[in-house]
Amino acid sequence: MLPVAANSFDRSYLSVVSLSLFRESAGANGAVAHVPFDFLIGDVEFRAGTYALESRKANDKFYVHPADAASPEASVQARCMPPQRDGMSRKLLFYRQDGKYHLVQVLAVADESPTQ
Repeated sequence: MLPVAANSFDRSYLSVVSLSLFRESAGANGAVAHVPFDFLIGDVEFRAGTYALESRKANDKFYVHPADAASPEASVQARCMPPQRDGMSRKLLFYRQDGKYHLVQVLAVADESPTQ
């Protein structure tokens, strides 16, 4: 077995965070979420704050942008989930690696998913 550097575990550490802080927005296909930490979608950086999430029926993605601005905007994959006991119809799925959070999916109850 090869020795492992003391900080190599920290660099490769992976954790999954599910965030369910939503309120409905004015649009039928939208919601607003408060994200309490900085995060990335691909190479696009977002600061902690309030974000609008919009589904567009043409594809299986949600589009994320600051609630008070149209940009920056990035898309994230949408996945269907069964109805939740906590009553939440959408959840954000993040992973954390190298000290950064990455938004990788929006989970939505089947009748609210863009693909339905």
